[in-house]
Amino acid sequence: MQMQNLIYDDSLMRGENVGVRGVRDEKILQINREYLPIYKRISEQLQNRQYEFANLCNDRETRALCKNVWKPFGAFTKKVVFVGIGGGSQTAKMLYHAFGRLKADIQIYFAGDYTDPDEFLSLKNKIAGHETETTVVVLSKSGTTVEVGAGYLYLRDLLQSKLRESWRDHFLFVTGAHEGILIKEARESGLAHIPTSPVGDRFAPFSSIGLMPAEIMGINSDELLSGGALVFDSITKNTQEHNIAWKIAVYQYLYQKGYGINQFVVMSYISRLEEFNMWLREMWGESLGKDKKGVILYPAMGPKDQHSVLQTFNDGHWFSTFLFISQASFDQEISIENRGITDLNHLDGKKLSYITYASCRNTQLTLKNYNRPSAQLIVPRFDEKTMGELTALFEMVVLYLGELIGIKNIFDQPAVTESRQFIDASMKRPGSEESQRKLEATEDSIKRTVITFP
Repeated sequence: MQMQNLIYDDSLMRGENVGVRGVRDEKILQINREYLPIYKRISEQLQNRQYEFANLCNDRETRALCKNVWKPFGAFTKKVVFVGIGGGSQTAKMLYHAFGRLKADIQIYFAGDYTDPDEFLSLKNKIAGHETETTVVVLSKSGTTVEVGAGYLYLRDLLQSKLRESWRDHFLFVTGAHEGILIKEARESGLAHIPTSPVGDRFAPFSSIGLMPAEIMGINSDELLSGGALVFDSITKNTQEHNIAWKIAVYQYLYQKGYGINQFVVMSYISRLEEFNMWLREMWGESLGKDKKGVILYPAMGPKDQHSVLQTFNDGHWFSTFLFISQASFDQEISIENRGITDLNHLDGKKLSYITYASCRNTQLTLKNYNRPSAQLIVPRFDEKTMGELTALFEMVVLYLGELIGIKNIFDQPAVTESRQFIDASMKRPGSEESQRKLEATEDSIKRTVITFP
């Protein structure tokens, strides 16, 4: 089964290949019949442009705006610091790891994921002496998170101390258009800024949250958008049987309902997808873990994680289904030559692409022998278009699975909101008095058992 240039092989999810733990055709047909109205509704809403995250793929004006806004910065910038946390910064990271580190002619750093002093001091040392060549790009729809606020204030003070009044020329905000701390700061301080989509950052890789980093890193964002648009368009035309996103969601639903399997392992054998896997973990976790329901996504990388968690996957308690992501061909090939080591003769002349393929396929076959169901998603080659396709595909998987397991709203994140409110309360932020009382009550309710060692 193919969706554009993606190939999905679900043979090892089927009963005829993995025994009683496999899914039979009649079960899939039953689910397809039962949920056909939901499937049709989503297809119609997608076709009628009712999903903003999908509509972003048709917004070419934002790409042009990113290009124009970045142009004066590009004239002097040799170092870029992206400040953000969550979906915004993770989108930039996945683009950097997939393409930017290979294409960008500037040095890229990230800040905001951590607030320990060692991270900030390390960043300070990396840009020391290069402040006039440094641009700080803050990626956040509101800027209300403590981590983003702390990162911005630290870097603002650092560049002010070195650049005096010209510090303003070294900051660029990608943020909400009308409200929030960052847009207010941009207007009051005269900082360059570009609006992002009202869609939550984790669903906004096709917005300026992704397009601005792509522009900075020299990534072909037209191809990213085209790949996403192809998938969304294809879904509106495909039946359930030929929709990869729907099938992935249905399998996970069936395994949770029938076997109590609540974890989905995505194991990529494309090294450039490592940060994509982390974006997928966030998008999945914040969307599908709520209402006392949910499925956990575990991101894994091969061959690396064959030597860390495969033992548990095969021989431990069965708690996961698996999806392998692999690449059929690479832009460049490297062959291994063995000169004089007899015990390594079996590697002589082997291409690294074949070794990667063999690792992926043989791990999947090993799982089969332990009756662990798995599927494989194959991309013929990996480029910006493919990244757009994968991004859109998994956004749709999350949308479908949310409907199947009964999540009321995949786009909110109430439990994360409470955590942020507690952090604000700890910082004595004005307006957080109610959260402060709740925080104190929670602390007071704990009966502590603490030991010291040694």
